[in-house]
Amino acid sequence: MTGNPKYVSNATRVLTGAIPSLPVSFASSTGYFASLSLGFNNLTGSLPANVGDTLAVIVVKNNTQLTGALPSSAVQNTSGTAEWTLTGECLLTGTALCVPQAWGYQPACVRSIADSLPTCEGGAVLAIDPNGVRATSTSSSTSGFLASYLPQFIGLLVIFVVVVVVGVYYARRRRRMAAGGSSDQESYYVRRPGDYEMEMRRAEEMNLPAYMPQVPEYVVAPSDLQKSEPGETNGTTVMQERK
Repeated sequence: MTGNPKYVSNATRVLTGAIPSLPVSFASSTGYFASLSLGFNNLTGSLPANVGDTLAVIVVKNNTQLTGALPSSAVQNTSGTAEWTLTGECLLTGTALCVPQAWGYQPACVRSIADSLPTCEGGAVLAIDPNGVRATSTSSSTSGFLASYLPQFIGLLVIFVVVVVVGVYYARRRRRMAAGGSSDQESYYVRRPGDYEMEMRRAEEMNLPAYMPQVPEYVVAPSDLQKSEPGETNGTTVMQERK
């Protein structure tokens, strides 16, 4: 297969020749490939054997010189036949490819009559497989992807949870400060109704003497007493604490 990479993004058909066998090094440990997209070129020959049911996606449509029967499934599939049952998506129209009559159905990735291929023996077009795709060839690669990125995902999730918890804590703290005072001490140590009675009960249970502040006694100094009419007050009266 040859072509000028300079024109790969151009709609012009740039690739010619036969599709080579896919390098084994590109496959996963279970023999699956991710995808092959070679539509709208001038490819010739037939599909290589190791693309048989080993791709998640295969696109070779509109290669009019691509001929021959679809290769048998190169992996053990659930039906136990040569039919493709694992490839998730295939675009094969616009080619001269065909399906062996012995398969009994179109490849499982073909899901409409419009995308069906003729039978190689020239008989009636095979029906759509009623069971559909049994699995995808990317299942193993998907599990590998999850295994690779799961630790990073968990780490990001933990960071997110920590940020949310800290944000909620400080939001509640600001609300408490706004409601109870300008400092944490004021917001946390505001005496509530019933605190004094609770402290008294605890003192009684522990046989502790209850603290009762004494009310100071005040007397009027005799020298400061002045006669005044009943009901009148004297603003110069001095009160002294009795010692």
